[in-house]
Amino acid sequence: MVAAQSILAKKAGAAVIKATVTKIRESSAGVQVETDDGAVYTAEKVLVAAGGFSINPDLLPARLDLTVFARTVAYFEVDEDEAEALGTVPSLIYKPEFDVDGIYLLPPIRYPDGRFYIKIGGDPDNVPLESEADVCAWFKSRGTKATREYLTRVLCDLMPGIRVLQSETGTCVTSYSPSGYPMIGFSPSDRIAVLTAGCGAGAKSSDEIGRLGAVLMAEGSLADEGYDVDFAPSFS
Repeated sequence: MVAAQSILAKKAGAAVIKATVTKIRESSAGVQVETDDGAVYTAEKVLVAAGGFSINPDLLPARLDLTVFARTVAYFEVDEDEAEALGTVPSLIYKPEFDVDGIYLLPPIRYPDGRFYIKIGGDPDNVPLESEADVCAWFKSRGTKATREYLTRVLCDLMPGIRVLQSETGTCVTSYSPSGYPMIGFSPSDRIAVLTAGCGAGAKSSDEIGRLGAVLMAEGSLADEGYDVDFAPSFS
């Protein structure tokens, strides 16, 4: 998804720089963005759209009121025949009445390794990540065994006849705002804006959330977009 969006950005005229931002600060020349390779870029305005990494205190002029949770995702490999048989299965958001969080499930997709995997996510527990270092450490892990077992049980309940070759886990994070809506607005600086807090629905909503971020940077506000919710970011 990131690769696809980067291609679209390039086609629209954007320059994609493959470096990690370590610090953003205002100066008399504008907003300076420092990266881990020692480069410094200067812009008139900057939009910080870093997901859970937005809690990094060096990216914004004030602490963002953002809650970040660790998430474990599971991948279940199926053979090509099983993938073809399940080819018409839609993406699924499943929220049974007894389960507060529920799960999401994607149909078999061929991944870069040439194999077909069903992806499923939805942790039974919320484990908060308090700092950028915590987020980085989480992404370097393989998630939790308890969540893997939970997602395996859910998949077997939903698809009792499925033939799985093997399974593995990966990690993700979700970020939440106090309002339950994305944060799209300026920070205490009128030159540094933020776009974050997918609230568990960021991937499938990313095109529209990104468009609103572009409108904010181009127009200075979202007043004419017709939404009746407040996207203003909150800072602690």
